[in-house]
Amino acid sequence: MASKSRKELEQFRGNRVALYIRVSTDQQAEEGQSLEAQEAAMRKYCQENGYLIVDKFVDAGESARTAKRPGFQRMVAVAKKDPRPFDILLVHKFDRFARNREDSAVYKALLRRDLGIDVRSVTERFDGSPMGRMVEGILEVLAEFYSANLSTEVIKGMAHKAAKGEPLGVAPFGYMIDGRARRLVISPEEAQCVRWIYEQFVLSRRSMLSLAVELREGGLPKFGAFALKPKWSQQSIRIILTNRTYLGEFHWSHDGEKFVVPNAHEAIVSRELFDRAQDMFQYRRRKKNTYGDYLLKGFGKCAICGSGMARYRSFNRWQKNAQGPANTDLPYTDWICCMGYYNHTCKGIRNAIKMGELERMIACKIGELTQGRFDLAPNQIVLKERQVTASRLNAARRKLDRIPKKLLTQMKLLEEEVIDIEEFKEAKQRVLEEKHMLETTIQQLEAILSSQQVSLQSVTEQAKQVHTFLLNNALGTEERRTALSWILDHFVWDRRTEELQIFFHL
Repeated sequence: MASKSRKELEQFRGNRVALYIRVSTDQQAEEGQSLEAQEAAMRKYCQENGYLIVDKFVDAGESARTAKRPGFQRMVAVAKKDPRPFDILLVHKFDRFARNREDSAVYKALLRRDLGIDVRSVTERFDGSPMGRMVEGILEVLAEFYSANLSTEVIKGMAHKAAKGEPLGVAPFGYMIDGRARRLVISPEEAQCVRWIYEQFVLSRRSMLSLAVELREGGLPKFGAFALKPKWSQQSIRIILTNRTYLGEFHWSHDGEKFVVPNAHEAIVSRELFDRAQDMFQYRRRKKNTYGDYLLKGFGKCAICGSGMARYRSFNRWQKNAQGPANTDLPYTDWICCMGYYNHTCKGIRNAIKMGELERMIACKIGELTQGRFDLAPNQIVLKERQVTASRLNAARRKLDRIPKKLLTQMKLLEEEVIDIEEFKEAKQRVLEEKHMLETTIQQLEAILSSQQVSLQSVTEQAKQVHTFLLNNALGTEERRTALSWILDHFVWDRRTEELQIFFHL
């Protein structure tokens, strides 16, 4: 807005206008036609009525079903300033202001009753009489009805498309959308990868984890660059293996209503192969339930990425019978593996160790501890009370580190005139009080932390009882793990150095 002298502003006292302009869609905002048309009509209205435009607020591509619009919220913040910055808020139509009756009532009351700013429309002109307010309220009800009805019509249109099997949203891996035919069509390269996944899972009986790893590491030379399109993980493989879209079916649901259209597009896999994949899921789920519990469940951490470590069972598929190779009684080998490796969070080698070997190592270390032959360092003991204190201390330090950013945010709000100088001072004072409180808390927690000492003797005494339970083969896995949890906090395994770190707790 062009700057005006104080004398000129005084001449227009009572007739100072702020414009609020809004369009609903990004397309309208980019084209600018609706924005320009609204502003032109509003400027003409002000010129005809002798109003002075002192400010303008614009929301491009924002819905009026919510008041959380940047331009709208900036208008409210400016309107709260003292002295009052404008006398009239002008809109093209009242549905530009709000299409929600509650928001409309709240913000019109704030502007009119609390701030003395009238809200007027260029095309819907009502006076402040009871009749005028009633007609204005009726228009607000109609605007809200229009907005809700529009949403219903959109859902109705989507349901109509779904009933005909037309794609909604993004095409799944293996397909692309043909805009003219309004159908999913096969992407030959991606479809080849989908068929390979089904065949490897069903015919070669491979795990989803191994398929994800091979595609992640060898997908490029095997299938080309398009194979790197998904972020391959166990979950992404599962989605492909259970998606009935690959049978040529179309599925969509809304509010409990389901749409299933068979033969909506060309299938990538046969029904026989798809059904065998689902049977394989059921078979492996039953087998997983028979694996049983294991001793070190929940104790492992990866030295490379810090993720948890869990059991991974590899089957000896080269055996012709279930008796296993000559040097073992089982047709499989249990490992303790880093789960982050399969979730893309661990970028190193697959950090793993055979479960039996790891159990023997931990039991041996606890046995050495009971005999005083294990050189236990204080940093290998996790004192629970000390751990809680350290956690609180780290949280307080993180909050203190964010204080400068909070002050900077308030300064930006002041510069953008979202808040005035008094509101800035109040906010700054609150932030400084928080800073002082955090500094005091940190000093207290540091003092408490230094007073909390660990006892090596206590750990040794506890280890004797735990070691007795571990050697008792008559006890079940759950009982032995409970006993182990009395002393073992966690272990850290590093395959790169073959190093095992054990941490005990009191």
